[in-house]
Amino acid sequence: MFNKSAFLAAAITAVSAVTLVSNAESAHAMNFKVTRGIDAGLTTWNAQTNRRESQGMFSEFHGQAGVVTVDFNKLPNNNAGFGVQAKTDAKGVGLITGLNAANAVINYSYVGNGSSNVRNDKWGPAGYDATTGQSTYNTSNYLAAFAGKDVEIRMNGLFNYFGVNWGAAHQANRYSFYRGDTLVAGFTYGENYKVGDIQYVDVSKVFRENGARASWQGQDNAYFHVYADSKASLFDRIVISQFGGGGFESDNHSFNAGTRAFNFEKGRTVPEPGMVLGLIGVGAAFLHKRKKGENAI
Repeated sequence: MFNKSAFLAAAITAVSAVTLVSNAESAHAMNFKVTRGIDAGLTTWNAQTNRRESQGMFSEFHGQAGVVTVDFNKLPNNNAGFGVQAKTDAKGVGLITGLNAANAVINYSYVGNGSSNVRNDKWGPAGYDATTGQSTYNTSNYLAAFAGKDVEIRMNGLFNYFGVNWGAAHQANRYSFYRGDTLVAGFTYGENYKVGDIQYVDVSKVFRENGARASWQGQDNAYFHVYADSKASLFDRIVISQFGGGGFESDNHSFNAGTRAFNFEKGRTVPEPGMVLGLIGVGAAFLHKRKKGENAI
């Protein structure tokens, strides 16, 4: 039986949501969350090393339709830039292609002079085994950025979500999100850093509370999610920078393309306001038709 009151309540809620989305467009805003990610079914026990091993933490959205993951494991040259297709393999990992190739939607390149590259050692971002509640040793390739040589990620179009296994976190690790040449937002670990009107968000406290410390590193590791909560905070370029000593380790980058805000709780793009209003209009027409029918009885 059709419940008119329930429908009207839902319609009012939808209108309120539209208003909130519309008001948010006037300001740059990006949200972030820190989790322990998932192991994507890749955690195993290695009897020779006497430890649980994995390929690091993956995004909770890894493998979902439209989400492209870069795991850095199948690169022809670990010191050169490369492109990634929107098309993924059966595990949701983006297919590698040439830098700036026609079928590349995400392009990784190095800017500056330094030793940034893809490597494999104990500093690889740790995985997390939900069964044991312990960190797992990452045996796969990961991306390392060092001072003087930034890693620049350029997208072919607008994106609303970026997730990364942020490992061995320490001071002077910085992520910068741009739309064109405009800095949209920035995130750092343990720093008070500002560029123009943009204050970089220090995530170290949240990181320590929600991440997992790797005993063999003595440093915190977690899965870091950044997502747009309005059109104004959509991005098409990310710069990964390390200032000062040490490296900036990351792995299993996940991306979602979109021209609207990203709903983290539902793992999807927020509908356009016009679409919601359209649905309300359809509902109103249905109510009118039903009322007209009732009057005819």
